[in-house]
Amino acid sequence: MNGSGLQWNSSFRWDDQKKCVVSELAGPLKDNPAWRYQLQVDLQNENWNLTNALESTAPEPAFVNLERAAIEGGLQSIPSGQWNWSAGFVYSYRTMRNPSGLPAATARFFTGGSNLGLQGSLRRALVRNPERRFTIDGRANAEAGTFFREPLGRYFRMEGDLAWRWWLRARGNDYEMQVRLRSGKTFGDVPFDEMYVLGFDRDTELWMRGHPGLLQGQKGVCAGVRQRPALGKELFFYARNALRMSWFARRLPWEQRELQFGVCMRRPHRVV
Repeated sequence: MNGSGLQWNSSFRWDDQKKCVVSELAGPLKDNPAWRYQLQVDLQNENWNLTNALESTAPEPAFVNLERAAIEGGLQSIPSGQWNWSAGFVYSYRTMRNPSGLPAATARFFTGGSNLGLQGSLRRALVRNPERRFTIDGRANAEAGTFFREPLGRYFRMEGDLAWRWWLRARGNDYEMQVRLRSGKTFGDVPFDEMYVLGFDRDTELWMRGHPGLLQGQKGVCAGVRQRPALGKELFFYARNALRMSWFARRLPWEQRELQFGVCMRRPHRVV
């Protein structure tokens, strides 16, 4: 904005099952590109279908409407291209409306109210080999906070991420291989929307290919990793230009001419 490096990004989703408004403001601190600040507001109104996410001998249809408002802020330091760190806070308030079919044993995971958390992140380039076009990057995240309504209380979350990337040819980007290992754990009870959500959904980074994260447009199909590692091992091979000579590919936009071969293994866990 006006050449100052200030960025304002907003998105709106007016789906009947999952309404969302997100607005983010970010920019350099005092015109210093080595320091950046970020402020984000997130408003959600979503219908969740948790029938398949609850452990029960005779599961009944389980639904709940989640209304959540959150504000996040943080400061990022970029000393060099090799590593950076960030610290920030998050405050949110949630309301659970129209719960139906939820077992009594899971009541604590559907507690509304507010929470305050402190966040920290560290990213580091572990290996850089330009001659072989090979990189390994690592990231560690942590969050500690508390909920202000019983039976919830303090919680702590830690996550690790290791990404391996290799372009097979010395020139061009036709062939690429990626391997990624991710793990995370939450200590303490948190509401169901703060748990790890596995599945193919644009609102989660823990994609499980072949497992849709929505059922009739509602979230909750693959929700519910609590106090256990959310392990993910991903191996993908990209052959971007392999279809260029085929009859079908010549009729596709260039950005769609890509083949992907991948294996993804995760350990999903249900709530309680």
